Amino acid sequence: MIASVFLAWREAKPMNWWQVTPVLVFSLLVITSLLNPSHEPDINHHGRWLPREAWISWLPSTVDRQATIKGMMPWVSALLLFGAIKRASFSRKGARLVWAAILIHGGIVALVGIYFHVTAPYEILGFLKDRHGYHFASFVYRNHWAAAVIVMVPIALGFAFSAIGKWKRDRGHFDAVLPGFGIALLLVLTLPIPGSRSGLLICSGVLVFALIRLAFDVVRSRQTTNNRGKFLATSAFLVFILVTGSAGIAMTKGRLVEHLKRTQQQLEGIKKGNSDLRILLTRDTLRMAADRPIWGWGVGTLGIVFPQYQGNYLRDKEGKVSSRVVHSHNDWAQISAETGVIGLILFLWLLWLPIRQGWKSNSVLEKWVTGGLFIVLAYALVDFPLHNPAVLLMVATLLGTLGTGNDTKVSLAQNRPKRTHLK
Repeated sequence: MIASVFLAWREAKPMNWWQVTPVLVFSLLVITSLLNPSHEPDINHHGRWLPREAWISWLPSTVDRQATIKGMMPWVSALLLFGAIKRASFSRKGARLVWAAILIHGGIVALVGIYFHVTAPYEILGFLKDRHGYHFASFVYRNHWAAAVIVMVPIALGFAFSAIGKWKRDRGHFDAVLPGFGIALLLVLTLPIPGSRSGLLICSGVLVFALIRLAFDVVRSRQTTNNRGKFLATSAFLVFILVTGSAGIAMTKGRLVEHLKRTQQQLEGIKKGNSDLRILLTRDTLRMAADRPIWGWGVGTLGIVFPQYQGNYLRDKEGKVSSRVVHSHNDWAQISAETGVIGLILFLWLLWLPIRQGWKSNSVLEKWVTGGLFIVLAYALVDFPLHNPAVLLMVATLLGTLGTGNDTKVSLAQNRPKRTHLK
């Protein structure tokens, strides 16, 4: 990033500071907080923190410098990646290649996860024991894999609907739709293995919507294929979906029954008046944010500060915390608690322009990619996908490649030399 800024200055090229402003502002916020710690460890009690007198309350601060340095690394990496991709100025074709690479990588991870689920179901990649079995492939937490799938399924369906658009214009074959739907179905069928019920519900809904939309497009298309050809193509596609889906359901039938029982138990607890843990965590995280609303408590410090605001849950009979809360299962609440309103505005501002450009794009694929990003950002209200580096970097890559094709076309049109006529 520094090299790109230097080269732009050296070659007298215009510098779009919006591309590097997010990482510069975030870095300034973190550096200031490291120079202005608000607490110090109590040497007489391990794990206890005492407030410092010599700190400036109207500047960014942090409770623990080490926690902030550790917590800032994924965010800085994602912001640098976003800026570097924007500086690279991908064409629309280049962006499609990036999205295809993400999708192929996701398919490979899904196959690896299925293989180790069959051969070593309670070992992460065959090396590390996981007695709960909540992992999938290299993802140690089920809902993180679900978040990755939530992003990738719309990409796969976007490629499929790009193919159906070409078929409707007599420029492509109907069987080109199968790879997109096939990869989307493969990804969705992996979700019951680690046990992500929320991810399975969301992705199944997206897949059903896509199938209804596909049937609507096929029926209303003016493609030159006769009705018999349309019927055969649609029937073959439905057979493929049914056979593949049935095989996947049969493979995960035991896990589906377990998840159904777990859901029933939770619903019975809610009927008895028990609040869902995610609601309690969000409530207390927002209470934590309210005490330092402008700058927050410091990046990565939720696990240290949260016990002061934690209600009567995840505690033993003596009232001591039995399970440490590191993430509040609500990324937006945690961002507000750790970075305050300033940090929250910074992230929302970073998201707004790329998503707006992607939604207004005339590319079907780009709109599906934008939809996937919007869903995973909404999913962050009930989980913490943005605190998983793999998902965070994937989101940064997609944000960086949205809306790139339109800019390239404009610049080419502006740089085209004018024609001259000789007398």
